[in-house]
Amino acid sequence: MSAMLDPWSPRVTTADWSFQKKCSEMNGTRCSHDLKIETIYSVLPFGEPLVLSSNPGVVTITATITNLGPDHSFFTTVDVIANLDLNKVSGECVNVAPLNTPNVTTLSFKSKKSTLQGFMGKNEKCTFIMKYSLLSLTKKAVVKEIILKGAVHWNVNDTINAIDPVLQNNQFEFRKKVLYKAAIVHTSDSAPNSMFYNRTVSSTATVHNISNDYLGDPTYALFHSHSVYNRGPNLVAKASLVFTWPRQTKEGLPLLYLYHFQCLPLTLCHCATMGKVNEYGLAINNGTGLKNISIDFNSNTVLPTDTTCNDVKCDSITCTVNQLGKFSTVVVTSSFKVWLPTLAQRKLVTKISSTTSFNIAYSPIYKAGVTTSKATTVVSKYLPPVPPIDQNKLDIGPLIGAIVGGIVLLVVIMLIMWKAGFFESKYAKMQKDAQRETDDLDKTIEVDVNE
Repeated sequence: MSAMLDPWSPRVTTADWSFQKKCSEMNGTRCSHDLKIETIYSVLPFGEPLVLSSNPGVVTITATITNLGPDHSFFTTVDVIANLDLNKVSGECVNVAPLNTPNVTTLSFKSKKSTLQGFMGKNEKCTFIMKYSLLSLTKKAVVKEIILKGAVHWNVNDTINAIDPVLQNNQFEFRKKVLYKAAIVHTSDSAPNSMFYNRTVSSTATVHNISNDYLGDPTYALFHSHSVYNRGPNLVAKASLVFTWPRQTKEGLPLLYLYHFQCLPLTLCHCATMGKVNEYGLAINNGTGLKNISIDFNSNTVLPTDTTCNDVKCDSITCTVNQLGKFSTVVVTSSFKVWLPTLAQRKLVTKISSTTSFNIAYSPIYKAGVTTSKATTVVSKYLPPVPPIDQNKLDIGPLIGAIVGGIVLLVVIMLIMWKAGFFESKYAKMQKDAQRETDDLDKTIEVDVNE
């Protein structure tokens, strides 16, 4: 009699779910069955990353399990681990286990030949489809790779009573890099766009608030704003925002004094200012500060027409932006006072700018990179207008003298030419030419009469 399990023989089941029956295995009572799983995916696992937009769709796995024998397999199950949400399982030959742990799905084989749960006969096949939604990834936009992997098992992998001689074909794994679409719009603004200043010098000057006369009244303040807007369709999970401004000259003198800085909303943007805002502790407006700062007017700074970080010492504040959702905006506002004592350059006209760079390289965003915006103010030394010339006060003496001198010079030149015989020779030549023309005319008339 064959060593295969006899369906008419009484079945002996132990507490560990093993079956004590003679099988085709030559060495004792262990059953030998080669379980195999084959998979086809709706998305190719290789090539370019999968770019997810507003409607990401699903990833479909079409799986086929086969018992290549030579014996039956008992308690046949398939476990699938995924970092996606399971959408649907289709197939008449499997049942979904009711108690699934997160990210793990257990499928039990259901045979048409037996009512025994998980019993899979020799050469029996089962094809089923699993659909996983990609929408779960776009909710957080942090997963960089889709991972789907699984294996077909038997008898809770009881190797005492059963054996699978080829384990390599029991497993499958699918991996695919993913990116998320998100369009970033970066804008900046300066108020005012230009500023004219007057500079007051004193040997004993000190300041204790930002409205001090030596720094100019409140109208000498600059306000720069930078905004980062996410047009979607996906959120940006994490990004860095770096705010940069020309803090000092190369001599170490203040240039743009940052007395206020904020990144809103605070729930999304967190910045490390590290004492860089109002570093001297000056009072705002006309208040009295805790410190009096002595001013150095001995500045040798020469600024170009467009001041950059190559010309001065810039400083920066780094912020972390988290969960910048679709249609969300982060706004950086900054307030400066132009440190007028430093601007000793005559007829100065220069562009002074602050910049923000928004780096989304920390998130798996499609075409991730750095966007930069610049807010620019033209700073110029005030020059009083030059009054127009009063025509009533013009001194016409030099003008009359120049005219008379020109006439006298012309008369002198004509006399010299007359003395040299220039006009006489010209007149004699003209007289001879006229006489010659008259003689020729008389000869012509005489010939006509004789004929």
